[in-house]
Amino acid sequence: MTTLMLLLWGNGLVHAILGGLNPGKVSHRAEHPYPVGGVLEFCIIITVESGLMFAIVRPFNLPRLRRFVIALAVFIALSIADYVFISGWTDQDGYCYSNRYFLFCAVCFLTASAFLSDSLQARTRKA
Repeated sequence: MTTLMLLLWGNGLVHAILGGLNPGKVSHRAEHPYPVGGVLEFCIIITVESGLMFAIVRPFNLPRLRRFVIALAVFIALSIADYVFISGWTDQDGYCYSNRYFLFCAVCFLTASAFLSDSLQARTRKA
């Protein structure tokens, strides 16, 4: 579980770093400098969100369904806020959409983990 969460975090960082190469819709073909500040800002946001997910789920313990549901509620709210305030606008630099990508992957991961956790708990209760 911890490895999957670290891979999810790394995937979000790679998406943000590579997104910095996409300048978005521009009216001319001039070379643009790499946006270090913007990419760094989104890498920090993704890192904080990964830390929040790690703190809620606590994968080093046996994760329970309740923790996944709480994390899912928090990350769905974060996804809505991200869409409204950051990535809902079009024609931005590529790294501006990295947080939406990370949150989508996190919600998918948490949903799958909640279903797997629930089925594992149901099997252990029967045994």
